[in-house]
Amino acid sequence: MTNALKNDPVAEAIREKHKERQEAKKEKYEAHKAAVESGEKKLVVDRLPNGLMTVRFDGGGQLPEVLKGKFTSIERIKQLVKAKYGTVEMLQQ
Repeated sequence: MTNALKNDPVAEAIREKHKERQEAKKEKYEAHKAAVESGEKKLVVDRLPNGLMTVRFDGGGQLPEVLKGKFTSIERIKQLVKAKYGTVEMLQQ
């Protein structure tokens, strides 16, 4: 970084705003993670018209990569949820 950017008030404001956004994003992620672990957010299985199933959180939120996509078996979804979270109690059908 050049000396001109170090002393530039506009660049400093941009860096501060970026830092605030990163902290807010981290806090939101931690709150979601705590809600999932406490059982506040449940996983819901939805059946599509073509017979396949998808998984989502009932209160919204980012799904883990292993649960994204479409499934043909509820047993496979239960296996993945148990592997990820250790229990299938958070799964609603």
